[in-house]
Amino acid sequence: MVVNDDQLSLAIGKRGQNVRLAARLTGWDVDILTPEEFNKGLDAMAETLRSVEGVTEEQLDRLAALGMISVFDIEEVGVDVLVGEIEMDEAVAQAAVEAASARAKVIAEQQEREKEEAEKRKAEEAEAARRLLDGDLDSAGDADMAAAAILGLGSAEKSDDSSGPEVTEDDDARAEAILSGDSDSEKKED
Repeated sequence: MVVNDDQLSLAIGKRGQNVRLAARLTGWDVDILTPEEFNKGLDAMAETLRSVEGVTEEQLDRLAALGMISVFDIEEVGVDVLVGEIEMDEAVAQAAVEAASARAKVIAEQQEREKEEAEKRKAEEAEAARRLLDGDLDSAGDADMAAAAILGLGSAEKSDDSSGPEVTEDDDARAEAILSGDSDSEKKED
């Protein structure tokens, strides 16, 4: 099922209850995907299967119509479904499943690396935010990362150029007053 990003949590439900209920009622395996995830999976499947001699565009369309939208789906359903439902020659179906399995392995490894990188980045941002709140920062880059983490902006790019707006001593003093809770300084500035 393809759901817009802003409806994703509603479609999944609290702790996945909506997805489990839909799967139980329909007897189908229900995957909730964003349009980006759907297109990425479909593109990878089509690219992989187009490289197999004997696979036609009509067969690719039929796969998508049957809900097989990724190399993982092709790997899961196997040769029998491709022969019976898609009417592929058995040798072509075997080659398609092998190609899909190989690509699925590569994609799974890539997804695992991306997940690890995201977890590492999140941990670094959390540590930088903690250090910012404790007043224990070593550099402006740490402060940028901490600020991004606090604001939920993801990783801030560390850079050595100072092409941004110039920060004056008055700006620093006002920021310090705000952070220390000195509301009188805030009112004087406004």
